[in-house]
Amino acid sequence: MTKLMKVRLVVIVALLVSLATPLNAAAPKAGTKCTKAGSTATASGKKFTCIKSGTKLVWNKGVAIKKPLPVATPTPTPTPEPTPTPTPTPTPTPTPTPTPTVKPWTPPTAPTDWKDVVQNADGIAYWAWKKSAEKIELSSSKLGVVEILMGPNVVINNPVPLVALNLVSRLSAQYEEPKKIVMVYAGEKDIEWGQKQVDEFCVGRSCGYDVSGEAKKACNIPVTPCWGGFALRNNRTNIPLIYMTASEWGKTDPGHTSGTLEAHEYFHTVQDLLLAKSSLDAVPRWFTEGSASWVQRATVFYSDFEKYKDQRNSDNNDSLFRNKRTAAWLEKFLDPEYTTGWDKWNGNEYDSWAIYDVGSLATEVMVAIGGPDKFMDLFKVTGSGKSFAQAFESIYGISWREGAKIIANAIVAQQK
Repeated sequence: MTKLMKVRLVVIVALLVSLATPLNAAAPKAGTKCTKAGSTATASGKKFTCIKSGTKLVWNKGVAIKKPLPVATPTPTPTPEPTPTPTPTPTPTPTPTPTPTVKPWTPPTAPTDWKDVVQNADGIAYWAWKKSAEKIELSSSKLGVVEILMGPNVVINNPVPLVALNLVSRLSAQYEEPKKIVMVYAGEKDIEWGQKQVDEFCVGRSCGYDVSGEAKKACNIPVTPCWGGFALRNNRTNIPLIYMTASEWGKTDPGHTSGTLEAHEYFHTVQDLLLAKSSLDAVPRWFTEGSASWVQRATVFYSDFEKYKDQRNSDNNDSLFRNKRTAAWLEKFLDPEYTTGWDKWNGNEYDSWAIYDVGSLATEVMVAIGGPDKFMDLFKVTGSGKSFAQAFESIYGISWREGAKIIANAIVAQQK
């Protein structure tokens, strides 16, 4: 490098250094000279402004500079992750239990005459019950004076016996009934006392036969418990006696506590009165006992067909369910040629229960067709002097021979 070039480089460097140094390079102080009015400078924590003082430009006293407060950097609030809303398990809509449609009970077809009774056999029980129930509901009782004699040791099975008697009286409306009834209640220890009451009531065979031993038959201890009853009529006074037994066994049996036994025996007194001008055997024995058996359940259970039906199924178990007797057997039993006499039904040819069983079913057929009054008329018309067969034909319009055959077939048609 030449000497001339070195001199030029020194001059350039010096010039650059002088340009880089500010005009007010000295720290400003209050009252010291400044070069430009309005310019500012900071030093020692103050801000100085160049002002004109007289003819001079000087720095003023300066104003303290407030230190800025540190701005806190906010801690960022974390954005919460959204909790996923669980998808609800859908509650299944319960399938509604369908309400069963209860169809109104329809009564079975009613038999209207002897031509359709076998065809409509399923309606026999209901319509016999229905027709008798309607008469009971529409009728009033004509029950006469009832004198009750109690044995010294007896506790009766049915504490309200007159209820059953009044129901039979209502079914028997328009027919003659006793004006007075004597009822005797005897227990197992009252047999001698009971026989004495019967003997005194029927003194001199005024009841038409020898009554000695009747109390023992009804309460044959120890062979059978006290379970039975019977009815008598004094032919001189026309007053009937109803003899009823009582026992501890009887207090557990619905047949002895419901009133059916009292109803049965009281209806015998009505039959006896209607046949007074004739004799009891002017009608078949199955009709005497069977009609009383039908009446006992038709009256005591007149307000409840289901109870009537239950009693019927029990009473008629042999014919309807167990033995299922044939139509030929039943027709022969009913005796299409009947005139008089009970020998065949007194245990000589048939089981003794058959007169109650078959007899009540035969009565039921008659009532289902003609109502309760026509079957009552059979006693009344026979009692007036006609034979049973003549009375039947005059009331029902067919011969007894035809009637017996149809009844037998109608019973078979009801067997289960």
